[in-house]
Amino acid sequence: MTRRQSIWSLAALSTAALIWASHNVAGAWLTKTLHPVAANLIRTNLASLLYIPILLRYKGRSRFARNDLPRLVLAALFLAAFFQLFYWALQRAGAGYVAVTLALGPALTCALGVPYLGEKLTGRAVAGLIIALTSATALGFARARAAVELGAWHAAAPAFTATLAFAHYTLLSKPLLRRYPVPYVLGWTVCLGTVFLWLYVPVSGMRLAALRAANWPHWLALSYIALFMNVFSYILYNRALQKLPAGVTHAVTVYVTTLFALVMVRFVLNEAVPAVYWACAGAIALGVWLTATAPPAPTPSSGSRPVQALRGP
Repeated sequence: MTRRQSIWSLAALSTAALIWASHNVAGAWLTKTLHPVAANLIRTNLASLLYIPILLRYKGRSRFARNDLPRLVLAALFLAAFFQLFYWALQRAGAGYVAVTLALGPALTCALGVPYLGEKLTGRAVAGLIIALTSATALGFARARAAVELGAWHAAAPAFTATLAFAHYTLLSKPLLRRYPVPYVLGWTVCLGTVFLWLYVPVSGMRLAALRAANWPHWLALSYIALFMNVFSYILYNRALQKLPAGVTHAVTVYVTTLFALVMVRFVLNEAVPAVYWACAGAIALGVWLTATAPPAPTPSSGSRPVQALRGP
């Protein structure tokens, strides 16, 4: 990949990270005032409606091969599970605790990327990942200093499972993105995820009356999430995923999201930010730069390795 492509990918992921940070703020508010399943159901249905015209554009031009369908179904299942588990964790523990767990995601993606995709990272990329992971975890614990968050171990299962689900979504999507257009893959992934969520509703304990509890601020926030988070930012994320290793793509997005969240706390919410937070942010930025600018490691998977070499979970 050329230097120009690397810069474009980093810019795309930074833009996606800014949207993800705003989504985290909106999600924390939504889960305090609306049932998490209801919020997720409205979000995914709105996103599906936005993707349907895109899928119609590709009608007759693109079609998944039969051996790619299981991978697509699993990717859709993991993405749908990620959002539901993420909203549950936000409701039970708060953003600070969830941030600690999400910081582990890139490490999981890098570790699983070796057996799944044959991806390896150079020493520089690994060093950057360790610096960013350690700093983001420290910052997350600092943000979660309130006893209700630090003691909310009942939220550990959904938060960690959400992190694992997104790592699998990323790894399963990459081979599909080598063969098919990004909007086409995303459209089917989101629409199938919507079907999975509707199948889950009868056993979730949520009554359909919870959907009627959504007022116009809820609909406005969920419309923003559907358009910018599920369409615009995911297109940017997946286009970068086409060019960068899965672990690098995940790491840059998650850790830059942490940086943007800190800036929003200071300049949007006008809250005081201790100096130690900015020190952690500087270390995260250094780790992201080392990881994003590291040269690709030579692996047996580069070049002509077939997509079928992926081994799913």
